[in-house]
Amino acid sequence: MKKNYFAVCDSNEKYCRRLTEYLRDNLEFSFDYVSFTDVKIMDEFFTGRTPGLVLISRECLALLEELGNMEKYQNTIVLDEEMMTEDPQRLGIVLDMKNNQGRLGKYLPAGRIKESVIWYCAEYPDRFRDIGLKPGTGQCSVHGFYTPLSRSGQTTLAGRVAEGLSEERRTVLICLDAYSPLTKMFGGEPELDITDLIFLDDLNPGKFALNLERVKKSVNALDIIPPPKTTKQCRDIGYSQLMELIGHLSGDCGYRNIVIDLKDGSDDLFDILRSCDKVYTVTRLNDDDEYRMDRYKKILLENGYEDVLNKTIKCCVPHIKNSEFYDMCVSSLVRGVEVLDPWFGT
Repeated sequence: MKKNYFAVCDSNEKYCRRLTEYLRDNLEFSFDYVSFTDVKIMDEFFTGRTPGLVLISRECLALLEELGNMEKYQNTIVLDEEMMTEDPQRLGIVLDMKNNQGRLGKYLPAGRIKESVIWYCAEYPDRFRDIGLKPGTGQCSVHGFYTPLSRSGQTTLAGRVAEGLSEERRTVLICLDAYSPLTKMFGGEPELDITDLIFLDDLNPGKFALNLERVKKSVNALDIIPPPKTTKQCRDIGYSQLMELIGHLSGDCGYRNIVIDLKDGSDDLFDILRSCDKVYTVTRLNDDDEYRMDRYKKILLENGYEDVLNKTIKCCVPHIKNSEFYDMCVSSLVRGVEVLDPWFGT
């Protein structure tokens, strides 16, 4: 298979090495990453090889232009030492659409440089059809969290279980709750969310992995797709859209675990639960909540969703402030074991 190279070129060896390592570790496109401190060596390397994308200092670019071989460097982002202003719409990058070239401040934080690279690739999708996350087999486990109980701590539990799963296998968390506390983890309201990911996929088919990189947030090893901003947007994400999304995440992006935090409102709720490999349902030990759970069970049975009950893992967990027992419950759920008693009896 033809390799797709991402080259970083800067005369400062430490800067070049550290930036390349950061991008290799955090930009999850299927590039082969290479770095150079000598323009001539880079140009020789790309004799007979095609650079997919080159991140190069302004000084090195001038030397490269003197060699007269610029025609093979079709996609270039220039690291400009003197560029101080940032375009908020492009995360610091200024695009020259005519020359397929980008320019951004060399001394921006590495995270902003990474985001600028993503935006650059998104602006020229036809030039990056072969990049994406390392593809998967399409085989994954879908973990659905749903309870008819209010103020149950479901989202927190879903996030903790997802984090536990991510320690072993690539995991993504999808939340369909407009009021989800997950947004606190991002340090502010995310610019893009799951509705934008669906829209971008419709607009540019075949570029899901690239669009996902623009939308997702990461907390340690766990990737999170931010929730919609309104309850109506949550309701509008139906079964077919969610199944298409799951197909992309497992097939195009290689996720082995997909965790979905579900709330009431979707007309397709029961069908979504049926599509999950496991359903986690928070329960509580009091008469009112036991009545609600009985009603939920009865509705499932009356509508032919007995299979949802058969794959349900019941979760009766202690308050999160009881950290020792809460952590034990999360560990148990990660292993797929029911937690029926708030003091960790099963």
